[in-house]
Amino acid sequence: MLYKWLLVLPSMILPPKGRSGRMLLLGVSFSFLAFFALPTEIFSQNIRSRRLQERRQEAARQAQEEQKRLEAERNAPGGVPRPKPAVMNVDVQLLLSRDDHRSFAEAKRAPVSRVTDGEPLWLYVSFKGKLGDFVFSRRDPNELGRIEHLLFIEVGPQGDATTLSKYVFRFSKAELERTEIKLRLAPGMPGRNASSAVFLDAAGNRDPGIWNNEVRLTNSTLVPRPPTDNLAKIPISIDLTTSASEYRRMKREYTSMSIRGTADVKQLPIPAAFYNLPIKNRVQAELNKYGIRPSRFYFASEDWVEAGVSASSARQVRSVFAVFTYRNEEQCLYGLAEVREVFDLLSKKYVPEAIEIERDMTTPCTELE
Repeated sequence: MLYKWLLVLPSMILPPKGRSGRMLLLGVSFSFLAFFALPTEIFSQNIRSRRLQERRQEAARQAQEEQKRLEAERNAPGGVPRPKPAVMNVDVQLLLSRDDHRSFAEAKRAPVSRVTDGEPLWLYVSFKGKLGDFVFSRRDPNELGRIEHLLFIEVGPQGDATTLSKYVFRFSKAELERTEIKLRLAPGMPGRNASSAVFLDAAGNRDPGIWNNEVRLTNSTLVPRPPTDNLAKIPISIDLTTSASEYRRMKREYTSMSIRGTADVKQLPIPAAFYNLPIKNRVQAELNKYGIRPSRFYFASEDWVEAGVSASSARQVRSVFAVFTYRNEEQCLYGLAEVREVFDLLSKKYVPEAIEIERDMTTPCTELE
């Protein structure tokens, strides 16, 4: 509406006379449009910049609040253990390789610091001592009697405190005795702590070009934090000069690869060890809206998958996947439910955010048993 008035206003001020008058009117109209359009574009850029800054400030505020809470928890009688002090890249070491190796020592024969679009990538971690010496421990916000053992993996620009993507890894008591861990970063794969979307979340969102990033492993909850406040970090350059489509595809297919081992959605996800009755009841309540009574119900996640605070998100969100099979007349079908929870600073625990239901996918009737 504004632009229509801008076009009419010059004619009210300067009525056209002949061809020269019409040309003058056109020139004046475009001048008015340019005059108003330029500030509008500048205003829009300022809005986007301010929103990004607000997200970063909110992320930092949340991290500081969480840090205060954890410090109070540690200092309380019977508090959770503190991680062992570590010298970065000495007590814990990282190595990247395109190949699946049996050990950190074997992977040292084929390290990489640069990958091109679509190349596979593995992360190898070696601890001087055992994993349990370096994990960050806290009480489960939703089950205070349970202690969680965590590490945080990030991807960000080299030499910059910015975090492009961040994920939280939970370890069982038995896993704390390990001296090495191995993660598949591209593509995904099923299994407890077998892979992470942290690399693909960064590489799958990049425009063509060469991106000099680094993978970081830390037990610190500070955001932002000093560049040396990591257990280890390692550089990785992502060469997308000729293509950026393959890592984008891998990013889209990551969930399917991590719960099925394939991108083929015709295959049922693999049953996992995770079980949570309240979550099951919440999913069933959603299925009731569709009139679905499952023949079979199981979880396809080994544990909560948690995305931490990063430059693109000021929220801590975690999710699990559940699978259900059912009949619709003569059809044998299955569906997938993604249950998401978000960390609430007021209650200091995870609260329900959403349940997304994907349904009516065909499956062999034998899978309903």
